[in-house]
Amino acid sequence: MRRVGILVCGCGVYDGKLALSRTKGLAAVVVALASANALLLYGLTLKLAPQGCGGGFAPAFPRMRDLLVAICTNPNAASTVMALGALALTLLLYSLELQRGLQDVGFVSASMTGERKRRYGL
Repeated sequence: MRRVGILVCGCGVYDGKLALSRTKGLAAVVVALASANALLLYGLTLKLAPQGCGGGFAPAFPRMRDLLVAICTNPNAASTVMALGALALTLLLYSLELQRGLQDVGFVSASMTGERKRRYGL
């Protein structure tokens, strides 16, 4: 199982390197990492939401109690909302990199191509 994890991580790094060498690759990598972040949060909230609903927690604010009841009665919708919020927040935090990647005309690609030519003598 550990070897599979190492292999998946290695393939992810290699795919990221390939994507960065392409035009608009930085934007693709930013969106992929934001999506992975949202999917991870979605899986964690689906797994952990039922465990948090078992305790008889009584918050001080009645609105908070209503929110907890809504989350506990429909964990799928709550997980989806949390994942979409994480996706939006991650894209907002990386908006400068996303904008730079969308305006890309090959800033990473040119330097990587130049490095390959120098290294291999092409």
